[in-house]
Amino acid sequence: MLLYSCSEKKTQKKKYNQTNSEVELIPPAAQEPPEEIARAQIPVPVIEFDFFPNPDYTPWQGTRIAQAKWQDLRGNNVLILSARPQFLWSITKPELKKFAKNEDETEAAEFFAVHYIYNNDSARWKKHWNYYEVKLADYDISIDYIPGTLIITDIDSNGLAESAFSYSSCIGTQALDFNYSGTMIFHIDTTEFKIKGPLGLRRNTEGSSGRTTFSTNYSDLAMPYQGHLSQLWQRNIIVRDSLDRVLQKMWE
Repeated sequence: MLLYSCSEKKTQKKKYNQTNSEVELIPPAAQEPPEEIARAQIPVPVIEFDFFPNPDYTPWQGTRIAQAKWQDLRGNNVLILSARPQFLWSITKPELKKFAKNEDETEAAEFFAVHYIYNNDSARWKKHWNYYEVKLADYDISIDYIPGTLIITDIDSNGLAESAFSYSSCIGTQALDFNYSGTMIFHIDTTEFKIKGPLGLRRNTEGSSGRTTFSTNYSDLAMPYQGHLSQLWQRNIIVRDSLDRVLQKMWE
């Protein structure tokens, strides 16, 4: 499904991460995540800065799975994605009880994103925004970052970057059916835009995870932004399908 008009004039946009080496997936099995994950390209003069992930200065929750760093007119920026895979919330985080719809929902999974900025005015890392999603189920719950979807851009070339990332989730037998719920989060400054829709090889079949929906403020986005997000969503479909085909071969 396209999220914008195909007749719309294409606008060239500057991407801060032009190569796969600049925004990398952190292997889940890694005991010590790499200290430096991304070297971003930006359309304004750059002074290289070192970033050493330190929970005392740029705290995150769960396990760090991907991150990007870049400079723009705000200063030095770091965006960290992390997750907490399936766990018994009653033991680990009893406060999640408020999200349970019934007594059978004993398992939980969480996904986090946090954006920090360091500038000359503050002389320290300050939280710019954070994002959180939790899902509960009675068994087999997962929320997984879609590899390669952490994208930093400057679509309007104003020297202030935007960010996007995507993840998929499934409950119970959805993974066996190649049927996932996909989510894409896009930020302009602190304003969040969200797209949700079905992903997976069986996304259009009966019993799929729903239809594509948009946050209420999505219509406020200019067409160049909507065109960018349309391309990213189509990429999510392609990546999730390719992952499913690998799983199919493994299960044959």
